[in-house]
Amino acid sequence: MLAATQIDLDNQNEKGEYSFNARKRAIERVGLPEVRQYRLRQLDSEYALWRQELDKKRNAIPDMMLHAVFEIKG
Repeated sequence: MLAATQIDLDNQNEKGEYSFNARKRAIERVGLPEVRQYRLRQLDSEYALWRQELDKKRNAIPDMMLHAVFEIKG
């Protein structure tokens, strides 16, 4: 289960990096310099927030709790 979660997080990381890079390239091509700088700053803050959330998910430790104990006597 841990391996599957790590693979999923790796896929999310790849897709996210690709998406942010594509958005950055698009912003750099269009608009006035001031507008581009504003949009790039917004993108950087979104990227930092996304990165923090992904790191939180990666560092999560599953909590295993005992829900029930049964004793069967025969």
